[in-house]
Amino acid sequence: MDKNKIKEKAKKLIRTSKVFIFSTVDGNFPRSRFMGSLVNAGGFRYYMETFALSNKVAQIKKNPRAELLFFGKGLTEVVNLLGKARIVDSIKIKEHVFNSFPESGKYFVSFKQKDFGVIEFKAETLEYYISKSHQHFKVKL
Repeated sequence: MDKNKIKEKAKKLIRTSKVFIFSTVDGNFPRSRFMGSLVNAGGFRYYMETFALSNKVAQIKKNPRAELLFFGKGLTEVVNLLGKARIVDSIKIKEHVFNSFPESGKYFVSFKQKDFGVIEFKAETLEYYISKSHQHFKVKL
C-alpha cells in the first residue's frame, strides 16, 4: 500500500472514531486515558480539550512526547500517531475548540474559563495496522 493510501485510510478511521486513547509520559512510565474531543487542525495535527489543571497538562509540560491511538470496530484497524503535544494559549484556538463540541458546555462555562485547556498534538509518525491480514505500515510525517 502506498504512503498516500495509508494516510487516507488512517484519516478516515480517525474521523469516524468517537473515542480514542491519548498517552503521555509520567516520569519513566506511559499514562493513557480515553478521550473523546478531537479537532483536526490540518494534516495530522489535532486539538483536544482538557481541564487545564489535569495531570496530562503537567506531564506534557515536562515531556512533550505523546501518542494517539484510534481503533475500528472489533479492532479490525488500528492507527497509532506518535508525536509531540503542547498546551495552547491562544484564545482564538480555545474558542474554536470549545465551539466545535456542544458537549463542552457540560464541563466548562466558557472557553475563557481559567480551567479550560487545549492540547495541540502534532504527529511525527503514523502506524497503521490491519488485523485480518496482519499488515503493519509505518509512515514518517
